Amino acid sequence: HEIAVLFRTSSNQLHYEKALRIAGIPYTLSAVQSLFLEAPMNDIYSILQLIIFHEDRLAFAAVLRSPLCRLSDDALITVLDVMEQDGESAFFDISAAPLSAEDAQKYAVCQKLYRELVHLARGGFVAQLVSHIWYAGGYRLYLLGDPLYQVYLQHFDFIHELAVQYDMQERGLAPFLDYVRPR
Repeated sequence: HEIAVLFRTSSNQLHYEKALRIAGIPYTLSAVQSLFLEAPMNDIYSILQLIIFHEDRLAFAAVLRSPLCRLSDDALITVLDVMEQDGESAFFDISAAPLSAEDAQKYAVCQKLYRELVHLARGGFVAQLVSHIWYAGGYRLYLLGDPLYQVYLQHFDFIHELAVQYDMQERGLAPFLDYVRPR
């Protein structure tokens, strides 16, 4: 059985999305109201922000705690302290910091992803960056790992399409971030 829920405005859509998600009821959206309010867009935004603004401490902290890195609280504090004390920018060499082996490995994987993204950014295609974060960065696999998060898989299509539109207009990463930021 299929049903449709129609809204006069999308102002309450987020509440319905969350209720359906909690109840385990699968649904499809014609427009994602919550796209800019949910974690996937914020996590993608944060790591893309670091490509342009390497010293953005807030974006760096968001990436370190996101599914892209998943550092522990202790490791997050340690890395941010070193960044502040030494005047470092994002994903500096952390080998001398007292991190657990697990956190050091997570940091190294995320550092590698960041360096790949910086390299890809030279090509100028936002959609390629978004795809790399989603697939090579493991964001998709993270969402697949928990049934409650699987609803966010659909967000990629919307985020990627937005990035493609910016690429087609040859607008680039900075204007894409400017558009996403206030939403």
